Amino acid sequence: MILNCHGLGTEALFTKKIGDLEPLDIKIIACCDKDPKLRRLLKKHSTAKSFGDMRDLVNAVLQDPNLKEHLMSPDILFTTALPRQVGSA
Repeated sequence: MILNCHGLGTEALFTKKIGDLEPLDIKIIACCDKDPKLRRLLKKHSTAKSFGDMRDLVNAVLQDPNLKEHLMSPDILFTTALPRQVGSA
């Protein structure tokens, strides 16, 4: 799965059992978000490549053929664009 915008960061916990929710058998391979708190949350719970925005991701893919190969054909491309303010956690 590639995430474009972390939304509220809940996808970072998709692979964890939380209460009655069973973990999902997915692997997040890349994500983009300018919010450093959400980037840290995802980094804590996954091994995904993290980028500050889509320009960073595109530039990295253009410079690194191995990264391009790694990101080809994800099963899911998850995109949100929510107006939000992330509070302190």
